[in-house]
Amino acid sequence: MYAFDAKTGNKAWQFDMIPTGSEFGADTWKKASSTVTGGGSMWTSYTLDTDTNQLYISVGNPSPDFAAQYRPGDNLFTNSVVALDADTGEYHHHYQQIPNDDKDYDTSAAPVLYSVDGQKRMAVVTKAGWLFGYNEADESQVFKQAMIKVDNQEKPTTREGTRICPNYSAGSQWSGPSYNPDMKVLFTNAVDWCGIVKLGEVRLIKGQLFFGGSMQLDPANKAVGSTMAYDAATGKPMWRYDLQGVRIVGGVTSTGGNLVLSGDMDGNFYALDAKSGKVLFKDNIDKAPIGGGVSTFDISGKQYMAVAAGNTSKGTAGVKNPGARIVIYSLP
Repeated sequence: MYAFDAKTGNKAWQFDMIPTGSEFGADTWKKASSTVTGGGSMWTSYTLDTDTNQLYISVGNPSPDFAAQYRPGDNLFTNSVVALDADTGEYHHHYQQIPNDDKDYDTSAAPVLYSVDGQKRMAVVTKAGWLFGYNEADESQVFKQAMIKVDNQEKPTTREGTRICPNYSAGSQWSGPSYNPDMKVLFTNAVDWCGIVKLGEVRLIKGQLFFGGSMQLDPANKAVGSTMAYDAATGKPMWRYDLQGVRIVGGVTSTGGNLVLSGDMDGNFYALDAKSGKVLFKDNIDKAPIGGGVSTFDISGKQYMAVAAGNTSKGTAGVKNPGARIVIYSLP
């Protein structure tokens, strides 16, 4: 993680997500040579607490993805949220969601910071299908709530194959939760879809994927995309809106008028009632995949919603992608 002076472009500080030598966490890589190819990438944006000046960074899975025995130990700071001093880059604390991950279950989405019942909380979702809640005062875990089916996650990968739920294309990908402070509710998206993970050869070839195995997406278990609501204090489920056979990987936006806005990979944009999950509006944008979030804004007292559609990732939307476009909706 780097910080740069906005005026000069000079590097202000650096923090290594794969610690080595005398750095904190280096001893969690029991095989020191594995840190050279340790992974720990960052997918998305970060979260800044302007009160404490702490920067929260979500970190992805270790590498090789499926061969955990190649890199024994907890493998910090992979599959973690790391809090740093935004001015200096000094380590403050971290939460690791999955030590020694062997199923490509990145903590990829930016966390959300919120206050509930007088306590400062942090919530984060992962590709493993869990919603985590933490208390920032004592840096403790408050809840760990399964959003979708979770199965065999603790079992090691084998050469014969292990069926797991979800697969690495499911769970929550790059978009984090949204918080409604009036309702004290978290809203988030996730995909329920299983798969079979197999251990394979661990061989690094530059320019090629370094998985140490493979993942087969379960054809018998079709993807189900969901938008869900959870009590922000306890993590208790409140409602869910399911779409059969459709992935929902983009962000979710909640508004002060109690709307929940999102879209799916079949091009459906929808607005839900924040209190019940009831569909209030739904429109298909020419089958163009919606892989990002929804922006809402006000112009001269009228509320608008902007949706980007036409995802261009061939691994996500397929080879025949429709053209990208932005569609604007408005409230009466």
